[in-house]
Amino acid sequence: MKKGKWEQYERRNVIPQREREFVIYMLDMVEEDALRFRLSNLILWYIDKAIYYKHVYYVLSITAMAANLLILIANAAGNVTETMAVSLDTQLITTVLAAIASCALGINNLGRNKENWMRYRKSAEVLKESLSQYVIKMKECQAKNAGKETACGCQCKPGAYGEYQCPLIKGLMEQVSEYVTKENEEWKKVMGQEGDKENKSPV
Repeated sequence: MKKGKWEQYERRNVIPQREREFVIYMLDMVEEDALRFRLSNLILWYIDKAIYYKHVYYVLSITAMAANLLILIANAAGNVTETMAVSLDTQLITTVLAAIASCALGINNLGRNKENWMRYRKSAEVLKESLSQYVIKMKECQAKNAGKETACGCQCKPGAYGEYQCPLIKGLMEQVSEYVTKENEEWKKVMGQEGDKENKSPV
């Protein structure tokens, strides 16, 4: 991704309204291209996943609620009428609505949509917080070293293999790597527990 235009928002009251746009402009403060690409890929992916599972969770939950409400309305309407035809229609309608409600709730539970939404949202917020801390520290460093050859932006380049001269870059990389590794381990643990449950024979 190309750098954003963070300078447009400095010392102004204009703030990006969309989360993705805000993150992209924040990433403009990361001087190292490889780290900026990595962060943009992670944060924006987590944001998109969180939004997706949030929408799926709400759509299925509202569908189940609406179906249950319509069942009550259909039953009430069926009780008012006494003809056999209407009674059979009401029974068919309530059966279909009950099936829809059950399917919606079942898909929500099996898909773990709410849990996935919360997990991806948490991941996005953790990485956004790490990025925000980096930006604040970088701005402080640049202010203290303004006009000097040792300004922060000049020192944040790759040094020896796998190492960086800039402690802020190195610290941010370590935070991101540590969190992603921890999250992957949690996912494996959750998937392993689900696999154990499926492999257990019924008593």
